[in-house]
Amino acid sequence: MKKSLIIMAHPSSKGFSRNIAERYANAFSGESEILDLYDPEWQQPFLTFEDMSKYPADDVREKIQEKIQLASEIVFIFPLWWGYMPAILKNFIDQNFTAGFAFQYKNGRPVGLLSEKTARIFITCDGPKWIYRLLLSPFFTLLKIITLRFCGIRTTSARLYDQKRKRNPEELEKWLRDAERLAEE
Repeated sequence: MKKSLIIMAHPSSKGFSRNIAERYANAFSGESEILDLYDPEWQQPFLTFEDMSKYPADDVREKIQEKIQLASEIVFIFPLWWGYMPAILKNFIDQNFTAGFAFQYKNGRPVGLLSEKTARIFITCDGPKWIYRLLLSPFFTLLKIITLRFCGIRTTSARLYDQKRKRNPEELEKWLRDAERLAEE
């Protein structure tokens, strides 16, 4: 059975990111779960260590990695802040996509250990899409190729919903239907 793990990285439990997550989860043709990074149950301290080979144990990491392992797809939903993902999502990646779990090196080359998984990305922003496409092309490359593909995860779709605050309810509903359509694929 297909299983979707939806990673939501927005502090508002009533905002548009939540709407995307819920509509996607409800339309998904298999089992889905929303993991809200701002929920105290899933919050992780910023990564610290003195010796990378002695990575500190973390109960939350173990639970999250189990969820990632069981998922066939991982969906990331977040706003674009200062040209990048929120710090809580970057910390989530740092904490959970660890060596030995998400990747390993063989003969000096990285091997993705999550190659059975796909990803979808939904990003909201307030600026116009053309600016982000022009200036943020490296960001998408970093996220889709350097981060996800490095771990073996293939990105199947990426959406940038721009000028969100200027959109009328009909336009926002169109985006939510787009998320539902992708969930049904």
